Amino acid sequence: MPPENNTQRSVLRPLSLTPAPVVHARGKDRRREKPGPIQTPIPKDKNQENDPKTSPSPSTQSNREEQAGPSKVTQGLIRPKIKEVLQTELRKKDQIKSAIVALCQYSIAKRKSDDTSKLAEVEKYHRGNMRPILLEGDIEEHITKTIRKIDVQIEETLKKRSGYILKRILEISIETYTLRRALGGSYIPTPKKLANTKSTINPDHQGLINPETNRPSERCLQGVLSAYFAYQDGHTDHLERIFRAKKYKPYLDIVKLDGIPMSTPICSHIFDKIEKMNPDISISVWRWNEELATPKAVIASKNFKRKHKIQLLALTDIIKSEDGDKYGQKNHFL
Repeated sequence: MPPENNTQRSVLRPLSLTPAPVVHARGKDRRREKPGPIQTPIPKDKNQENDPKTSPSPSTQSNREEQAGPSKVTQGLIRPKIKEVLQTELRKKDQIKSAIVALCQYSIAKRKSDDTSKLAEVEKYHRGNMRPILLEGDIEEHITKTIRKIDVQIEETLKKRSGYILKRILEISIETYTLRRALGGSYIPTPKKLANTKSTINPDHQGLINPETNRPSERCLQGVLSAYFAYQDGHTDHLERIFRAKKYKPYLDIVKLDGIPMSTPICSHIFDKIEKMNPDISISVWRWNEELATPKAVIASKNFKRKHKIQLLALTDIIKSEDGDKYGQKNHFL
């Protein structure tokens, strides 16, 4: 579903440490600050100083007299502020996607008609990739990958544009959008054609209350993974009561789901995290088409050689938001 017009654009000034970040909401500039100049050289890892594979080329190195690379700024002064902004947006919107943009100032010597030269300034934007952020743990990875991407873009600019010198980073902008993914959660009865196959287990968590939120439980993913392991141990009776039957209680903690949101987005990034925490399982997700009575692959695990290969089926339902003016998708895992 495309994002609504609810963009948040935060601008961080690299040397402005005391003021809070400038936040642009739907294009409205709430506060502006004058950026200070940055005269810090780009840091270089001691292990890389004599390594020709990792050191910049001579032509690039010669243009590094007054440069302030994004690694220095974001790793040191600005990185905590970027993280703070993204944490705030994630808590407000639950799921977001974000891109980080650096506005860099370059100088270049331009030859005049009298055979002298003068320095001209050029500004260029360098943009990282847009990435989904579903958990706070995703933020560090997003920042790190963005830094690498922007570093590469700066290096390419210095190599391709003869005479360019990176003078300073004027600002770092953070774009965030509400991400509306289909979520796993609310109980959905098994459709008739699927029920006739007698090949699924539909954990029933209707009426269960999550003690942490005091709201109806959205742990259908936990239920279906637990039912898989109970079935492997020979339990076949009333597996839909996986949350209620005492004999099934030990199975609820077999699969580690620490930090996985409940309800769970149908997102390969999330299921990759589950597989990393549980190295003996692989999880693939399918979507059921009742009209055609056929499943369609949504997420295919790459770890097909693991001991436990779990196939999940997602049933989809269209729901209204609490305020009644927006629609979204809910999925229930079988």
